[in-house]
Amino acid sequence: MHVIQQRLASGHGTQCGFCSPGFVMSLYALLRNNPLPSDREIDEAIRGYRPVIESFHSFGGGNCCGGNSESCPCKAKQENIQPNRTNSLAHFTDSPQYDQSQEIIFPPKLMVKAKSTVVDDTLLLQGKRTTVAVPSSMEMLKEVYEQKKDKKPRIITSGLITRLVTSLKNIKDPQVWITIHRIDELKFKSDVKNELVLGAGLSLTDFVESLKTYDDNMKTDVFKDAVTLFEKYSSTQVRNIASWAGSLCSRSANSDFCCFALAMEAQITAVNLNNLNERSVPLTNNFFREVGTKNTLLPDEFVAKITFKIPEQETKLFAYKFGKLHGGDSTLLNAVGKFNVKLNEREILVTSAQVAIGGVRSRPWLAPETSSYFTGSNSQPAEDPVGRPMPLQSAGAQVTGEAIYTSDIRVPDMLYASLVQSTEAHAKIVSIDWSEALNDPEVVDYACVTDIPDGGTNQPATRKKFNYDNTKIFADKEVEAVGQIIGVVIANTTEAARRAAQKVIVKYAPLPAVISIEEAINVESYHSGSPAKLDREWNESEDNFKDCKHVVEGDVSIGAQEHAYMETQCAICIPGEFNEWIIYSSNQSTAWVQKDVAVALGVPENKVVVKVKRIGGAFGGKDSQSIYAWGPALIAAHKTKRPVKCVLSRREDLLATGTRHPAKSHYKIGCDQNGYLVAASFESYINGGYSTDYSLEVAFLMTLNGDTCYRIPHMKVVTHSCKTNIASNTAMRGFGIPQAHLLMEVAIEHLAQKTGIPPNSFREMNLARLNWLRLGKQIIRDDNLLDCWENCKNLVKVEELQKDVAAFNEKHKYRKRGFAMSSLRFGLPNGGPVEQAFTLVQIYADGSVSVSIGGVEMGQGLYTKCIQVASRALGIPISKITILDSSTDKTANAPITGGSQNTDIYGTAIKAACEKLKERLQPVIDESPEGTWEDWVWTALNKKIPLSIGLHATIPRAENHLPEMGAIYYTSGAACVVAEIDALTGESKLNEITVVMDCGDTINPAIDIGQIEGGFMQGYGLTSTEEFLYSKDGQLITNSLGKYKIPTPDTVPEKFHVALLKESSGNNAMVYSSKGIGEPPLVLGAATTGTAIRHAIEAYCHSADCSADFLTLNYPLTVEQIRQVCARARKNKTSVQTRLECDVFVGSIRCCPTPIIRAACPRGLQSFHFIDLVSIKTEFLDSSCGVSGAACVRLV
Repeated sequence: MHVIQQRLASGHGTQCGFCSPGFVMSLYALLRNNPLPSDREIDEAIRGYRPVIESFHSFGGGNCCGGNSESCPCKAKQENIQPNRTNSLAHFTDSPQYDQSQEIIFPPKLMVKAKSTVVDDTLLLQGKRTTVAVPSSMEMLKEVYEQKKDKKPRIITSGLITRLVTSLKNIKDPQVWITIHRIDELKFKSDVKNELVLGAGLSLTDFVESLKTYDDNMKTDVFKDAVTLFEKYSSTQVRNIASWAGSLCSRSANSDFCCFALAMEAQITAVNLNNLNERSVPLTNNFFREVGTKNTLLPDEFVAKITFKIPEQETKLFAYKFGKLHGGDSTLLNAVGKFNVKLNEREILVTSAQVAIGGVRSRPWLAPETSSYFTGSNSQPAEDPVGRPMPLQSAGAQVTGEAIYTSDIRVPDMLYASLVQSTEAHAKIVSIDWSEALNDPEVVDYACVTDIPDGGTNQPATRKKFNYDNTKIFADKEVEAVGQIIGVVIANTTEAARRAAQKVIVKYAPLPAVISIEEAINVESYHSGSPAKLDREWNESEDNFKDCKHVVEGDVSIGAQEHAYMETQCAICIPGEFNEWIIYSSNQSTAWVQKDVAVALGVPENKVVVKVKRIGGAFGGKDSQSIYAWGPALIAAHKTKRPVKCVLSRREDLLATGTRHPAKSHYKIGCDQNGYLVAASFESYINGGYSTDYSLEVAFLMTLNGDTCYRIPHMKVVTHSCKTNIASNTAMRGFGIPQAHLLMEVAIEHLAQKTGIPPNSFREMNLARLNWLRLGKQIIRDDNLLDCWENCKNLVKVEELQKDVAAFNEKHKYRKRGFAMSSLRFGLPNGGPVEQAFTLVQIYADGSVSVSIGGVEMGQGLYTKCIQVASRALGIPISKITILDSSTDKTANAPITGGSQNTDIYGTAIKAACEKLKERLQPVIDESPEGTWEDWVWTALNKKIPLSIGLHATIPRAENHLPEMGAIYYTSGAACVVAEIDALTGESKLNEITVVMDCGDTINPAIDIGQIEGGFMQGYGLTSTEEFLYSKDGQLITNSLGKYKIPTPDTVPEKFHVALLKESSGNNAMVYSSKGIGEPPLVLGAATTGTAIRHAIEAYCHSADCSADFLTLNYPLTVEQIRQVCARARKNKTSVQTRLECDVFVGSIRCCPTPIIRAACPRGLQSFHFIDLVSIKTEFLDSSCGVSGAACVRLV
């Protein structure tokens, strides 16, 4: 591969990969013109997200490493950078350098020529009951001991533990303590002759620094885990005073140091206080369970020093600590292990082990059985891929343009189809004339609803056992939305088919149309007779808010959101013999497409094979709505008896397909006098469009997750699905949960303002805790939301950040910032029939392995994670494993790929299948342990050991004592966002994002972080820029991606910090304790960014002395809405205004040529788009601002 392709692939710059070749060629063109471009030039040329930009910035002037290389000068210049896990995801220092001289010479004949430009005494402290002696030398220590021997003195260092015990046990007898912390002879450390020796006078901080210094000097990380263990102990102040000797002599059951010393097989030097003679005492279990024997300290002895043998290169240390807090805490359970290992090409062999455990017995314990268990065991492979940031399996093919998508497939004798779509929102079809289209010699035929074969159906999804969907392939006698498919023109080329489709004439008889939620409510147009409804301790006959001190209510609306996948809907339908069909479809569920195709044609499912290799993005939009491509192509192929490809243009796709469901809700919420939530009710409506699709399911999920992250004792949520005459809305990333979170966050903001409690504090105090029974009767388990919240607060230094935001707002009149925190608790996996998977794993004679699953790779990294799982389970490198395309002839009845749970279900199946295969091979391996994988496979084949397995798996709920339905773990997170607005223009931007997510034990951190970044910004789009507009008669206004604004790289803040919770509890029921991550970041992004922008708007309104009433804002918070809200605030503040008189034309205004306007607009008359009522204050006139009337006059 070219170096550009290598860096993009290794830098995790591909997801679905559909756009990767374009990125490669854009940078290639830039480098050919400018071999050392600036970062800005790269940004302008590429327009990609973080992993893409990060990969390509490595080509900037001087090939700067971007801060990852110790040898690069930029590394030393970095200050105050928050530590984050992305720094370790990709390194380019080992990548080949770009050398323009080695590039292919551009053909001279194609060139266009252009012009080029260029102490010393013993101190006695006497108290009422305690005397403390502080000698400064060993001799003085001996003397003091002799003087106080009859008082049975205690030898201490800092005395922290002794003082604590004395206090807790309420010891009243007089005591004598002798502290050794001022004795210089005991404050030494050395690391000679492979030994680390430390004096008893050293503090825990000194001890930890000694470990660090050794690692730094020897360029190793042998003590890295131990350092992490001790740095979590208590506080810095305590560690600075407390000594390791005191910790050791306490013999505490959960002492971190005792466990460490036991595992390290340390020796202490005991000094006799009578004569200062020394003796060595090995640290064993006897030291801690015996008193006054030779195995421990004798009555007249104290610990003077400790000696550790420096671990050899083959020795690995492991340390684990569990407490109620993640840091600054004592220990409930700890363990330290020292493993001597032997590495070979395939694995790590443990030759000996010393494991010490604390917290399970009355004393620290060197566990011989546990140590024996590890000794002689094979660990995971030396190159175990699980938990590593490996690039996508197909990254190389994606960046070289060799990755095949559905639209790339060519088959012999193939025809092409283009859609004829409705131009009316609701009407009777009077006639259809396609005669002119057929006059084109390239056109073969026209197909519509009348061409569906007998025994088939126009509504194939109505015959499913679940997820009833009455969507039609073709409109039948009546159209119900603009963009609904009426028919399809079939031609020899795509271009000819699209040309001819424009010539089909359809005449309509208009019918009343229902477009908005409000209209649907007025005429009671719903998809179901009864709405989704859930309640908790709710009594309809009583006032559920009677115990509330504060109650608020209000309304909020949330707009639609387009999927905006890179690859549009597409399919190829190939007829075969005996009613057999092969379908290539860009879809998320091969099994459901197979079922629907069979139903549409009236044939058995075993006659239909549906194949998918990869798709160019989906976000839920290629689940049920893939019918808009395969449906017309199928009927066309059936009619012509030839293969037919249907690839929707972007406009066809936007018109035919639906979006995330817009929502409108009325809320009422109340709390007690202390600010704790008491009751809440939400009555919501979603716009479902003309057919059911997933609308009822989305309404249910919105209802089920109505309480989001909060503890609300009394609650009721009702959600209606409205039937309207717009494109049928469908599944989208989050599936109703983003809407539920946004609605709740607005209500929480409103109530917090009413109580006067800061919003973030109000949120935190009302977060539901573990074991709380949620609205949907699900118990919160395996959840780390509070840990994420605290970690996020600590990362951003909340108090300092709030002060910075306040200082900025005080300084700036028209630019204001808002700061917000929000949290997420996303329950997974989804129970029921989608919680199962089948996999086929086959080992071939040469040792290579193929894996087949029913899941689809759509950029989320499913295939890569599955390969990593298989690699660990089999114990072989990932290079020997490939995942074949998803095909129903290998994996039948596969669930939809979506819902953030596919690694859970497919990973479980693959792990189980590979483990069974490994069991079959184990006798062969035992016979020849020095053999290679290929040797074992060949021997097994000759012994007739089966090397293929098909295995069906489900989530092991019963085995793990988990409920049959509902979430069994939660992917949780917290985020902090700083947003900024311009009150004059309405522009908003994000200045800083910090996200902390609990992904469990991540299988691939690069993939997970990429999902977090992308999902978070997609959530930002929902609340800010992505406005999906229909006219009153149902015409789609935002009918191109030029009109519909998705977030661009320019909207991503430079400060975007993502941290994965390091000490997640994981989930043992899931594959390698990982957690799903696809949808949660979007929910978190929407909730946090929307609230941050709201706070910025409120900051401006407050500065304008606007009313203290709660602002009614609807999402998305577009430029227009922000500008209008701020303009109203200014209008309310100032009673005297200068009105600009003007002539109003259609869509524009002409400035009145007064002297002041001429000064602002030196070119006199100018026109610009008419946006709002022309009301202007003289202070807004700025002769320096510029180019047009719009810029100069500042419309309000």
